[in-house]
Amino acid sequence: YLGGSFDKDFTNFNSIEYSYLNLGFSPNFAFYREDLTVNVGANLWYSITDTDGQDSKFYAYPNITASYKIFEENLIAYGGVTGDLTQNSYREFVDSNPFLSPTLDILRTSQPYMGFIGAKGKILSDLSFNAKIGYGSEKDKPLFKLNPSKTNGNILLNDGYAAGNSFMVVYDDVNTLNAYAELIYDFDNHLKFGANLDYNLYSPEYEDHAWNLPMLKATLLAKYNRKKWYAGADFYFYSDRKDELTILPENTTERITNSAFFDVNLNGGYYLTNRWSVFLKLNNVLNQNYQKYTHFDVQGFQVMGGLTYRFDF
Repeated sequence: YLGGSFDKDFTNFNSIEYSYLNLGFSPNFAFYREDLTVNVGANLWYSITDTDGQDSKFYAYPNITASYKIFEENLIAYGGVTGDLTQNSYREFVDSNPFLSPTLDILRTSQPYMGFIGAKGKILSDLSFNAKIGYGSEKDKPLFKLNPSKTNGNILLNDGYAAGNSFMVVYDDVNTLNAYAELIYDFDNHLKFGANLDYNLYSPEYEDHAWNLPMLKATLLAKYNRKKWYAGADFYFYSDRKDELTILPENTTERITNSAFFDVNLNGGYYLTNRWSVFLKLNNVLNQNYQKYTHFDVQGFQVMGGLTYRFDF
């Protein structure tokens, strides 16, 4: 159950109230035969709501997956068709984007299907891989977009979030083509390297772009553990993201492209005892002044160190 309200919408004319009660049932039948595993099931939901503009509905989604060991654990083919209902909430939105205005419509997102095929396994004894491609559809997918600005600099505002400095959530029906690949190298159980590439081609039905969603995300990871020492490195790449700002007094619209960025983070530490340890974190090592969301620069190079104590109750 989710319920909530906002005192007013962005236009200051109406309040916003919402409530959802979602009842789910997921029957599944699993079938195993030698190297073949098949799961046939469904995700069934009845969603009850009295939210304006929303109806109580019954949702039914497939939950069908299968995998086949071609060469034992070295090569496994898999695929499936799945779907589900997601109940969005203000807290989850703010966890992703803390610059939202308190004037949001909270809806459900329905994914009728996501079909995928892939393969995973081991190239070498220490090198594993996973690769898949999928295509799916989402109804009322939430997208972050800049709120319009109610001022051109000459109009005094009562709301501090109405100057093109906050985000709303727009919902659209979006089809997505996804390709994902991952490599993990585990050396001697002490040193591990990982890399993944996540490509998404979004096709929204009504909006011009899938606002603030990158087409490409890539990650490089390294982790080291040896007796009392540990260290790690994270390298992140996001391709550019699209946004749009409308200035209401003149009713003009500006298209915005937030540039791609590359972020490097390092960390390490040492266990002094079973309870005490020291750590050091270096974030945004390249001191990149990029904007993950429009008009909000991330912090530059950061250093944080400290001492930790673990309680044993």
